[in-house]
Amino acid sequence: MAIEREGYKVVPQSENVPLFTFKQVEVLQCLVDGLDSDVEIAKRIGTVRPSSIQERKKIITRRLEKRGIFPATLRNAIVLSIKDGLVDTEQLPNVPDVKLTGSEEDVFKSLAAGKSNKTIVNDLPIGYDYLKRCLFTMRKKFNVESTNSLVAISAVTAFGNSQESGILTSQAGSNIV
Repeated sequence: MAIEREGYKVVPQSENVPLFTFKQVEVLQCLVDGLDSDVEIAKRIGTVRPSSIQERKKIITRRLEKRGIFPATLRNAIVLSIKDGLVDTEQLPNVPDVKLTGSEEDVFKSLAAGKSNKTIVNDLPIGYDYLKRCLFTMRKKFNVESTNSLVAISAVTAFGNSQESGILTSQAGSNIV
């Protein structure tokens, strides 16, 4: 059963307890939309102090931990909110036929899994500086300024939505997802 609330769906994960509250979904929506700073998010939501945004972010990751969802990162929360249809992804760029290198493809898949930079570097045979360059290049290819938006695009590609996108190809021509 989905609960509509000011344009957002809150889908309960267990009987009557949703994974995220409406206020937390507001923050996740801002992250999906590419807002990174607590000040930007507070301005978008209105009547909220940046310190309240910091607290909401902490609570989001604690809620993931309490549910046994790891890694308990904001990236993972973004991925789960997209997978469960809690946030609107229609404003994300339509990204068919974006060409990714093999390393970029691996990073893209890691982002879709909600992995942190530290975990990506530990899992893949790349260093932190190379990962930063890779994320920068991918943001340019997808025409987004925020890594959180890149995470959202990777999740949409992995789980699908009503967008026309979904199939991205590596430079070798294989499907990413």
